[in-house]
Amino acid sequence: MNVRSFLYRRLAALITCTFRFPENRTIALSSKHHLASFQDVYTNPFYWDALSRLKTLTGPVLDLGANYGYFTMLCSDYINYKGYAQPDYYLVEANPFIISSLDSNLKNFGIKNYTILNGAAGPISGNVNLRISKNLLASTIGNSSGGKNAVVPAINIENISNEYFDLIKIDIEGAEFDLFDNYMNVLTNCKQLIIELHGTDEQNDGIRNKLKNAGYISSIYKQDVYSGYTLASFDKVI
Repeated sequence: MNVRSFLYRRLAALITCTFRFPENRTIALSSKHHLASFQDVYTNPFYWDALSRLKTLTGPVLDLGANYGYFTMLCSDYINYKGYAQPDYYLVEANPFIISSLDSNLKNFGIKNYTILNGAAGPISGNVNLRISKNLLASTIGNSSGGKNAVVPAINIENISNEYFDLIKIDIEGAEFDLFDNYMNVLTNCKQLIIELHGTDEQNDGIRNKLKNAGYISSIYKQDVYSGYTLASFDKVI
């Protein structure tokens, strides 16, 4: 076992690891779980590859299943790299226990034009029962005897912005199928969709076919070697 890795796993709960970016931006990774979550998104080549296929970006970005904000940070960095003007960011996160950390991360990263919405994406209305893992990193619809339970409102994504989104990222732990049943008019009016699919091959192919019929091409579609879930990017044919 790598000695440094072993020590970090043992000391992370007591000594916060801070990842430093240029321009005095920092992200606090307070446990091995936070580090793993950061690596899954920010250092995963899939997300950068998907973003690189987006030729222009003038409208807002919607981050569904924002978690600690790592995708929005990566998106902001990519937009700076391309020289685009920073858009408005809307982040939807169901887990109420991490909202303050999400907000702190975005502020420390220098992102200013953002709105955080605490609630569940997928259902149209009402309250949603959540089960949240012990490490607070994963939340799914339903109740559980392990971890924590919470009740949050459903977020109607039709009401988030007066503009259509240029980019929508979806990582909502299986609720993406309800999302596509309820919000096709929103989802199919953006330039790019980046999705983590958690269903069976048949369920995932159902979403793929819906988007194909709506004028999208599947630019990336692969199984992630670490999570086992399908990572997909769909681009609107203009």
